[in-house]
Amino acid sequence: MRPRYHRSGVPKGYLSALLSLVAMFCSPAAGKAEEFDRAPVLLRKAILLTPVEAAGTGLAPEVKVKVKIDPAGRVTDVSTLGITPASDFDELFAETTRQVISHWRYAPALNDGTPIATTLEWTVKFQARQAESQFESSGSWLPLATPDPGGAESRRARIVALPLEQRKTLLRRQAEVAEKYLDTALRQRAESPRFVVISDASEPKTAEITAGNLEAVYNIIQGLFGSRITPQPEPYKIVVYMFARRRAFDAMKADLDVLEWSAGFYNPAGLFAFHLEVASMESLFGIMMHEATHAWVDRHLVAPGSYLPRWLGEGFAEYLGNSELRKGQLVPGKTPKAKFVLVMGFGAVRSTPEPRLSLDNVKRKIRSGEGLSVHQLMTADADTFYGEQRSLYYPSAWLLVHFLRHGEASWADQEFPAFMLYVAEGYSAADVLSTVYGASPVEFEERFRTYVRKQF
Repeated sequence: MRPRYHRSGVPKGYLSALLSLVAMFCSPAAGKAEEFDRAPVLLRKAILLTPVEAAGTGLAPEVKVKVKIDPAGRVTDVSTLGITPASDFDELFAETTRQVISHWRYAPALNDGTPIATTLEWTVKFQARQAESQFESSGSWLPLATPDPGGAESRRARIVALPLEQRKTLLRRQAEVAEKYLDTALRQRAESPRFVVISDASEPKTAEITAGNLEAVYNIIQGLFGSRITPQPEPYKIVVYMFARRRAFDAMKADLDVLEWSAGFYNPAGLFAFHLEVASMESLFGIMMHEATHAWVDRHLVAPGSYLPRWLGEGFAEYLGNSELRKGQLVPGKTPKAKFVLVMGFGAVRSTPEPRLSLDNVKRKIRSGEGLSVHQLMTADADTFYGEQRSLYYPSAWLLVHFLRHGEASWADQEFPAFMLYVAEGYSAADVLSTVYGASPVEFEERFRTYVRKQF
């Protein structure tokens, strides 16, 4: 089931305005259906690709379907009424059709402004599959740093949109590389509902503890949205490698051609990797939280082939990754405070976390009328965002996400989930901002800067 935003509590006009933003999201032609003022509008669909079992047969049939859609826009039933041309694979094509279309997502039909259930009939067509896919025959496993004209976000979207078996093959090959750099004498493995963790740490329960922490992180992320967004289920678990030594982690990164400067990374095929030689456990948890946020967004929120714009993806990951741990509980949006640490030869020294220093610097710039504008932040290309000024762009993105969630009392429960969902479905972030938050770009800019001056 796709992430869905419960319509109760959504201000009138949200949905109709959002649906007009992108003309490419159109519903199939309706056949016999109930009476309605506005037909269901298709928000997200997956491609019907000939099943692997029928690869090389040349079959790409047309299937007539009847689809029931409930008042929330979910597909509740898919019936196949006919397959042309018929073949020995009819049942396979029918089952594939039912599985794929059941995950399509609609804006519901409206009658007198009220969402209603509907039934549509139309014909869908499969795309043919070669006997051996280009992915398999080429031997390519898409290195993590494969150049992509659209940047890291586009590369991430391409991987997430791969057919399931190709994604699993990619993950398996990346895991084989990671295994080469483990200390096999210390190898340990733990499994949880959503993660498989492998480590060569000397402490025997590191893998088990890490799996538990990652499950907790996922629950925290989901808790931010409550019942507003239901995460899309993933068919396989994320594989996590926790290296005891940085040199092993760095060697593995070089082998995989990873262009990352931090002590951890996530690849959308489903691979996490970290090392334990970090400044503090708080730093390690922050890295894990940041990368886990990227994973949750890729696997449970965005539509296949879509992605969050980098300012939103990184800003949301920073928002969670730099949150304060208070008595074992995460306080989202609250950065860790300075604290005293013991330093040999100096005694107790006041230490301020680096994320806090970066945020304080950006906040001072905004208060003085400097700093990045919302337009600059939202339009920055990858070289600019991740380049020499990344210490300016990352905290600025954090502040903007903080404003989107905390700017008004209702935003955390209403506007922010709606905004995240529709951007994840492929709508323009700029258009959704003005629709959901009810302000022009100029008004929004001033409200953002006023918020930073007053709140920070």
